[in-house]
Amino acid sequence: MQIYTALSGEEGLDRFQKIHPDIVLCDIHLPGVDGFEVCRRMRKAHPRSAVILISAYDAENDYAIKAGEAGADSYLSKPLKKGELLFVVHFILRVAQLSQEVFEKNKQLEKALHQLKQFHQKLSGLNDELRSDKRRLSMNLQEMTELNLQLEEKNAQISSMMEEMGRRFDSTEGLLVRLIEMHQSDHRGHSERVAETAVYIGEKLNLT
Repeated sequence: MQIYTALSGEEGLDRFQKIHPDIVLCDIHLPGVDGFEVCRRMRKAHPRSAVILISAYDAENDYAIKAGEAGADSYLSKPLKKGELLFVVHFILRVAQLSQEVFEKNKQLEKALHQLKQFHQKLSGLNDELRSDKRRLSMNLQEMTELNLQLEEKNAQISSMMEEMGRRFDSTEGLLVRLIEMHQSDHRGHSERVAETAVYIGEKLNLT
């Protein structure tokens, strides 16, 4: 534990600005700036430092109320009692320790909230990507559906063309069969007639 002293309010404020002590024990009656003003300035400059104001008992002035209004953590009357001073100091240190723990917890909470915010932002980004992928997939499925319908139409057209070609082939085949039959019918007995004609000509020419 380190103890620093000052002989005036201005000197005390100057040292306070440099070292920021945990506890300040300040007399109300000081040369220059009084203890109440010193307390107010310290509170404004570094709120986490505890300030205990002390003064001789004065029946006409309620310094305890003024000390509270100035922002002091405690007020003690002279002559100071060791046990009372230690009790107040320990109490203030305990409160300061708890305040520090709360401060650290708040820092951890702020860090956790910041990380949670970053995670939420990343999650939002992933959700946007998923929605975008879903839209692209939906568009691809729609295109595939349209292509499938077009393919079915083409297949139907091809099937119709094949059926038409089959009918035309059957018709052509039938026509060829009829032509062949007609040709055979027209030339049936032709060889016999040729042979008879040859015999007749031979007889007339005395060739037989």
